[in-house]
Amino acid sequence: MFWTFSFIRSCQSTTIPTPEVQPQSQTGKGFVTLLYIKGISEKIARTLNCFNVNPTHKPVKTVGSILKKPKDKFDQDLLTGVVYKISCKDCEEVYIGQISHTLKSRTREHKRAVFSGDKNSLLVQHCGQTNHDFNFDDVEIVDRCSQWSRRLFLEAWHSIREPNSINEHMHIPEMYKILANP
Repeated sequence: MFWTFSFIRSCQSTTIPTPEVQPQSQTGKGFVTLLYIKGISEKIARTLNCFNVNPTHKPVKTVGSILKKPKDKFDQDLLTGVVYKISCKDCEEVYIGQISHTLKSRTREHKRAVFSGDKNSLLVQHCGQTNHDFNFDDVEIVDRCSQWSRRLFLEAWHSIREPNSINEHMHIPEMYKILANP
């Protein structure tokens, strides 16, 4: 630690130590990368050159550090062909479903069903039996697939993997159930 302070002090002095005479056979130089600080980096470079060390400088601020997230965040509500999960706010029950159109429109349909009291909706049945609410503001996408038949299987797969799933799904052979819950 002490040598670091003495090295910095020697870099701040205006005199440059004379380099030792190196034998002709020694041609290799060492390299070091330093952050560039105006006024100090030049002095450190001169001092390091005396010791046969070639410094390179990198900026303190880079484009990557200035632009933390250069890409726009993609709105998951606009995704299509997804398998999704809606959690109950008051218990551990979840509803897993699949949709070919946007998740935003399907979430709106679920909200409308709960508001109107649609008896065919499993979400409405759970809300009516338990007086609970579902968290429609935090719908999670658990899988994606553009093909309807595969999405149905994925919905069933995620439903059997989730012990608190309340939705109905297609029949899955027993061997898949064994694989789903090891």
